[in-house]
Formats: sequence, C-alpha cells, structure tokens
Amino acid sequence: MPPPSKFPATHRLDPPRRPILTFQKRKVGGGRRPYFDAEGGLVELQLEEDLPHLFDEQEIDRSMYGERLWFRDPIAKHDTIDGYLFNIRLLELLFRRDFYVHHVRQTGIDEITTRWTVVMRFVLLPWKPELVFPGISIMGGNPQNQKFCSHAISLIYSCN
Repeated sequence: MPPPSKFPATHRLDPPRRPILTFQKRKVGGGRRPYFDAEGGLVELQLEEDLPHLFDEQEIDRSMYGERLWFRDPIAKHDTIDGYLFNIRLLELLFRRDFYVHHVRQTGIDEITTRWTVVMRFVLLPWKPELVFPGISIMGGNPQNQKFCSHAISLIYSCN
C-alpha cells in the first residue's frame, strides 16, 4: 500500500489503487521518454534530469506540467503553469542562484518527492547577502494527461 498523499484531498486526483512501480535509472535511446509508464505511474528520471535546469538558460521543460498547476511554497501560491513560471523568473531577476538536487524518489502512485538545496545571493544589495534554503518538493501527477498537476514546497529548518 503506498504512503498517504501529502496533498489536500481537494487538490489530489485519486486514481484506482495499484502497486507502486519500480524504475531502473538508465538512459533509453531514441527521443523523449514518457513522464508516466504504461501503467500510469510517474517516472522519476525525467524530473531528475529536468530540475537542474530550474534556474539556467535551458529552463525546465514546460511540457511536463499541466496548464492547471497547483503550486504552493512558504511565500507564493499559484494555480497555473504561467504563475509557476513567473515565480521562477522573479527569483531569477532578484537572485543569483545555485540549485542542487540531492535526490528524486517516487513516494506514491502519482507522487514524486525531491530533496534539494538552493543558494541565493540577493543582487540588488551591494553586499549581496547569501541565503541557503534546503527543501523538499512534492510533485503530483495527473495520469489522465500524464503531466504534473501539483508542486508543494516545504523548507527544512534546523536550529543548531
């Protein structure tokens, strides 16, 4: 039985239950691979390859996301892919960033969890303060259109 979803029931599609599928992380020749496998389960490899481009010139692959994308982080909320991409562009304008993906794992039938760290330097101030945010993203998929439909971010806080 898969772990329970971390999304509110109003923002989660509940497909028929089936066993969690396992994926081999290997390159497959010849064109783009599907974001979902034949059974409709999310394939984590595409996200692992795409996320490092979140803040670079290549950018993320917009075709992996549905037009209606439920996005939440501690300071922003968007319900469309355009709002999500606007949020990324705003961060690009205000900060110089280094983005590190630590792992990408399937954590539910239609859910992938990523662990990452972003280092941001605020460019508008002359001393360019540096902010370090370790976080977790939970990406939900829609098996009907085979695209991501939700992205929720939690920052990891620690007190030493």
